[in-house]
Parts: sequence; C-alpha cells; structure tokens
Amino acid sequence: MKKHHLVRWAAALLALVVPLTQGCDFGGSSEEKERVYGTPVSADQFFPPDSPTTANLSKEAKVAQCLTDKGAVMYGTEWCPATQHQKTLFRDGFSYVKYVDCDKQESLCAKKGIRSYPTWICRDRSISGSYPLEALAVFAGCD
Repeated sequence: MKKHHLVRWAAALLALVVPLTQGCDFGGSSEEKERVYGTPVSADQFFPPDSPTTANLSKEAKVAQCLTDKGAVMYGTEWCPATQHQKTLFRDGFSYVKYVDCDKQESLCAKKGIRSYPTWICRDRSISGSYPLEALAVFAGCD
C-alpha cells in the first residue's frame, strides 16, 4: 500500500516539473524545439571580476546583462509556469533581461512567430522552454 502512494506522489511531482522545463504551448504545429547544450560556463567568463560596470552585480545579473548586450529577448506571459520559472532563475538580475509580455504585446509576438513560452530570440535564432542560465549564455554567445 505504501508503494502505491509513493508512485502517486512521484507521478504528481513529475506532472508539476515537466511543464516548467517544456514551456507553455498555445497551439500551432508540434515542431521539434531546438535545444541548446554546452559546457557549463561561469558568469565571470562574461565579465572580468574587476569590471567597474559589473562589480556590484550578482552572477545572475551579469548573465542577464550579457544576454541583453548580445540582443537576446525573452518572450513570455505571466500565466505560464515555465515563464515564471525562467524568471526566478535570474533572481535579482531579471531586471536586466529584455522581456516582452505577449499578453500585452500580442501583435509583436505574432509577428515574431512566438508559439510557446518562454521563447528566447537572439540574432535570428530561437529556443523555447525554461533553460539554465549557463545554457542561455551559450545560446547568446556570451563568452
């Protein structure tokens, strides 16, 4: 009987975690999403530790600033758990991310072809889903 409850808990936990990493689709084709994998990198690789412009920034803020400097834009919605998860990974640094709320700017998101949240676009490349900051840094070319 205990085993049955453990299986139910595991299934419930999996149901909560998978949507956070997969993104929120709202229609369209089920095209395969591009995934970015790379060697984990440190935020210190993007900015020298003694740089006067970033000396007081957290590592999350440094990555966010680099993403913005490279032209990366995050498209999402407030109702999407994956968008919220992505935002929390930046902690105090999210204010440095260029973010477009697709509920407030529907025509822009439609023009960009956004079909799931969050979607990151950088230099005519896009990825959808919630990613670790290191993967986003590799995606944007923060090196």
